[in-house]
Amino acid sequence: IPCDCRVLQAIGDFAVVEASLTGEPNAIKKTNKLSEIPDEPALRQKNIVMNGTEINIGEAWCMAVATGDQNVMGRNYRMMLQAKEMKEDSPIRQEIDRFVEIVSAIAVFLGVLFFIILVVTQGLTIN
Repeated sequence: IPCDCRVLQAIGDFAVVEASLTGEPNAIKKTNKLSEIPDEPALRQKNIVMNGTEINIGEAWCMAVATGDQNVMGRNYRMMLQAKEMKEDSPIRQEIDRFVEIVSAIAVFLGVLFFIILVVTQGLTIN
């Protein structure tokens, strides 16, 4: 499907595979019935088909509602670019960095401690 569309009329069983967006491999039946939940996300609406999805079965008359950067794939791409521009580490990245610092500090401390113990017990002198 080349753009985000609203289903105006589904002919017979009409279903699309949204695996490219959601990872769900099963076909999802779409109809022309409006959602009963106000402000429901487009991905959950039964009368919206998204750019990049594939028609599994049936036919439908649809009206384009979003193209280019305005459709779901375009918005996802923009969010990805914004995240790259922020250059702020994620919370998990900060935790990993802190863990590495602690482990490194412990390793250096133990290395120095074992060296001192070796010098004291073996009576080694440094020339």
